[in-house]
Amino acid sequence: MIIYLAVGNQTYLEKSAFVGADVLSSFFYCERHTPLTESIPYMRDFLLDSGVFSFINSGKKFDDSYIHRYAEYIQENRIKSYVELDVDQIIGVKETRKLRDKIENLVGWPSIPVWHTIRGKESFLQDCRDYQRICLGFFLTEGLPTRLTEKYAPWFIEKAHENNCKIHGLGYTKTTLLPKFHFDSVDSSTWSFAQRGGYTYKFDLEKKVVKYTKRPEHLKMKDYRGIVNHSWQQWRKYQDWARAYLTPIN
Repeated sequence: MIIYLAVGNQTYLEKSAFVGADVLSSFFYCERHTPLTESIPYMRDFLLDSGVFSFINSGKKFDDSYIHRYAEYIQENRIKSYVELDVDQIIGVKETRKLRDKIENLVGWPSIPVWHTIRGKESFLQDCRDYQRICLGFFLTEGLPTRLTEKYAPWFIEKAHENNCKIHGLGYTKTTLLPKFHFDSVDSSTWSFAQRGGYTYKFDLEKKVVKYTKRPEHLKMKDYRGIVNHSWQQWRKYQDWARAYLTPIN
């Protein structure tokens, strides 16, 4: 299983941290953060999100300019794995599908669809037949109770695999439960929370989980750079372990 570490505007990360890592970031951040873009060729794998909701939440108007900049960025950086602009809740399912066709025509290769409950079950099955990879979006964006998302996730995973389609769980990395869900990949920004509370993370190899713990004594409370990079390193250990021992990558 690939566990992408989601990166936003974490300026405390050392540039060398990205070498050999699996990273997810959004166009909203990449467009403005040159060091992150420059690091993409050195990553083991990179997944680009459209960042459209961050863009809209920043108070800016979503229009054709954003679509064309997104497509140009993908082309210029030869990003093979990019997520569609899933704005169903804003312009509706039908128009979002038209937007998917538009971005794919501009880029020249397929996007990764993001399934939301508003699209319906048949839409999910059709995308699994039409695409080699799909994202399951309800973990992150729909505010559904955890018991429901975890109850129904296995069905989606099974159906995707029946159609030889890889499935990504957006924003889902409960390390205690990942072995139960046979996702091909997931992503998480949890690693970055440490700088807010003065604690950090530790990969427990025996229990096969990442847990937060007291910050090491050599890291001061306000040593944000040290805390962030320490947490990143611990999640990188978990990332490497997951690639080797969780759901096999075909």
